[in-house]
Amino acid sequence: MKRNCVKPFRMWIDGKCYNIKKLNKSVASKYRQDVQISKTEERKERLFSTKFHLPSIYYIKLDRFRNPQIDEVELKTNTFITFPKNGKDGLLEISGDSEETVEEAREQIHSFIADIRQHYPAMQFIAIPLLSDEIKKNFTEFKDKILSENHEGVEESIFQSPLKLHLTVAVFTLLDDKEKQVAIEALEKCKNELFQKDEDTSTPMKIKVSGLNCMNTDLTKVNVLYADAHLSDDCNSARSLQQIVNLISEFFYDKGLAREYQDSVKLHMTLMNTKYRAKKEGSPKKHKTPSENVTTLSKKERIRQKLANPRCFQILKPHTKVPDPIVKRNRVRTKEERKNKLVKLKEEERKAKGILKVKEIHSIKGKELYEQMKVNRPKRGEYLKDLWVVQENPKK
Repeated sequence: MKRNCVKPFRMWIDGKCYNIKKLNKSVASKYRQDVQISKTEERKERLFSTKFHLPSIYYIKLDRFRNPQIDEVELKTNTFITFPKNGKDGLLEISGDSEETVEEAREQIHSFIADIRQHYPAMQFIAIPLLSDEIKKNFTEFKDKILSENHEGVEESIFQSPLKLHLTVAVFTLLDDKEKQVAIEALEKCKNELFQKDEDTSTPMKIKVSGLNCMNTDLTKVNVLYADAHLSDDCNSARSLQQIVNLISEFFYDKGLAREYQDSVKLHMTLMNTKYRAKKEGSPKKHKTPSENVTTLSKKERIRQKLANPRCFQILKPHTKVPDPIVKRNRVRTKEERKNKLVKLKEEERKAKGILKVKEIHSIKGKELYEQMKVNRPKRGEYLKDLWVVQENPKK
């Protein structure tokens, strides 16, 4: 999956799509978009205002920005920002003395909203289901073959369900019913605009699934195994499957509904994922799932075999981290740490022999020895060797 960093972040807010990006003041006017700003009669000191609706979850999170972010925006732009509290539904209003200050405050609020949405996980997605009998049959044969070989660490829970095989096109974070309805309408509009004009929709397209691949190049740490997908050779389509899913993804990005821009959608049908692994009783909640080791396939060509051939999947072994005493190196200690460790070792050795320091024998030898220590104090850096005594009965 490639991300085009030049593309700004886009977001659908109350019926309009906005570019949300940190801008320099010198070029801010270039990216400003039309927004309805009306004169306010209720507050004479605030002549301009703008209002827009947000899902109630945003208002709950925005209230946490109240100190100091939103207060700082109000002070910097000389505006007044209000929104519903306690998760109630309503409108967010920004009022100010000029259109420029209101627009500047709106852009800052949009940045806060985008940050809130990005912290939520993907909740909805557009996908192409792959539920043909042939694909499900081959996948089941592949799954049974791997499980029958009893590889350590490979269990049934890490396999995808045959009823959920799909190709993901775009993912969303839609936080209320209104946003979901907008996405549904956009999907219907995407179908009418992109495909019905120049595509023969009477004949369904055939998708061929084959091969075995992984998300990373390190075959000793594999978390996801997937199969590749493309249109069948006998499909009479002017576009490839890659071009079709790219158009759909870009369409929803332009509408401000997709979480991020994808230069090229990664076409893959997930077969195994270590995130699916069932958690054992008593295991911690935040526990990293072990990855799989597929190093026995040394050549790349052997990975890209057909899904119908189950022999190519006899290579899954769990990845176990075994420390190598030769390779492992101790952390370099600082000079102070080495000195403290040496002092600690000497103290343990003296205590093991029953030897005490001068300041620890006051109760044994009494005041005379203490006075002798003060008179015969050695120079700095020397040990009080003639004042060391052996502890015989310290409690007496």
